Amino acid sequence: MSKSPLLVLHLVGLALSVGSVLALDLRLVRLLCGGRIAPEDLGFAAFLKPLVRAGLVLLWISGLGFLVLGHLNGSDLLANPKLHAKVAIVAVLTLNGVAVERHAFGALARNVGRRLFDGLSQGQAARLLLVAAVSAAGWYAALVMGAVRELNVLAGAEVFLLAYGGLVAGAAGLLWGIKRLVYDAGDAAAEAGPLQAVPSPQAQPS
Repeated sequence: MSKSPLLVLHLVGLALSVGSVLALDLRLVRLLCGGRIAPEDLGFAAFLKPLVRAGLVLLWISGLGFLVLGHLNGSDLLANPKLHAKVAIVAVLTLNGVAVERHAFGALARNVGRRLFDGLSQGQAARLLLVAAVSAAGWYAALVMGAVRELNVLAGAEVFLLAYGGLVAGAAGLLWGIKRLVYDAGDAAAEAGPLQAVPSPQAQPS
């Protein structure tokens, strides 16, 4: 049995998911820099949400198909450590998709007309940024792992997963740093108010 149909499904699923996440990340940059959430942002997210879902479904179908085909053909695909890591990452992304819809899309809907983190506690903001970091790092890691065949024999699955964890931590730290710089520092400056001019001492009559 040819694996070409499965490969096509896999590539389409990856393109749908990674392309949609990239588009959302570019929109998120504007919001992270203090832009206010517009109704168009909600419409954009609602348009891309089913594309990400469809991509995930295609990836699971094609991935399981590759495993079944490899088992029937007696190949060593099941022993590939990169495959183990990739399945684990896609599983994390699938679970993270639920968090994206609950936290990320919920925050967008509640803050239309306001900035992304307005009205959110530090804990809520941290969860939102962690969800975004897991999504972005995971999809880009899956893209690289699928495209670079040399990774098949480079290292064990634990090395790939540790690298993914490092990417998530780095992305989350970067996003949190931007949030602190743009929002927290700006809010602190606004609360301090404008500097009051110090009146110059007037000459005393002799």
